[in-house]
Amino acid sequence: MGRIAPLVAVLGLLAAPSAAGAHDYELNAGGDRPSLVRQARFVTLVDRSGAHWGQRNVGRTGRRPGARDGHNVVGFTTDVDSGVGGQTYCFDGDIHVHRGGRRHEHCAERDILINPRVLWEQGPRHPSSEEYDLETVLLHEFGHFSGNWPHEGRRCANSPMASPLYNGEWWRSRRDYRWIGCGSARGSAFGSLTAIEL
Repeated sequence: MGRIAPLVAVLGLLAAPSAAGAHDYELNAGGDRPSLVRQARFVTLVDRSGAHWGQRNVGRTGRRPGARDGHNVVGFTTDVDSGVGGQTYCFDGDIHVHRGGRRHEHCAERDILINPRVLWEQGPRHPSSEEYDLETVLLHEFGHFSGNWPHEGRRCANSPMASPLYNGEWWRSRRDYRWIGCGSARGSAFGSLTAIEL
């Protein structure tokens, strides 16, 4: 089977909650969405992943994610960095430093960009050894969108913020996840794996 390329969901900049309505986002369900990802399913996954972190969809938009336009937008775009599954951008914010040195950014705008050039499993089926799980990447990026900058330190952690993500892996809930090389998935026959951080 050869090597299996890992998928990365990279954070552009830290996105932390700031003002009222900061968790509201607009959804571009068309744009560069790949034809193999059904629009209705994408809308469901985005809304469910956003709700997991307390965020809400305030409507559809034709705005492009990643454009500095004053709107929080989620969607597929070819403007995402090569080799990543998703990115979260924080625009026009200020840095806040807490006692003890912990810091985060307050964002005037935050966008989630999803890579349309990836072979996505949109569910409800779990991804094959050739596919990446779209819901996992959305949950991970919405985590950053809501201010959860740090990735889970342990690769096998029961968290959507665990890093990295390989094809054939998923995290959909605390009871529905699979990390290759961890727990019951240890020793799985998925070939050689190379990690790229989320």
